[in-house]
Amino acid sequence: MEDGIIMVNVSLARYENGIHAMARIEALKAFTIKSDYNISREDIASILGFELPVEVEKDE
Repeated sequence: MEDGIIMVNVSLARYENGIHAMARIEALKAFTIKSDYNISREDIASILGFELPVEVEKDE
């Protein structure tokens, strides 16, 4: 085992999911580094590929 590399068998679907996750993380990292403003929840959800749940307003 050179350079701490461990080889394992992984299904293609899981491998693809991991590649997509890493790409989204790298996009979020790049966006965070270049941004001079606070990032919104909507921006984070969009970059990570999910929709925020609809918030229900409570009656007071």
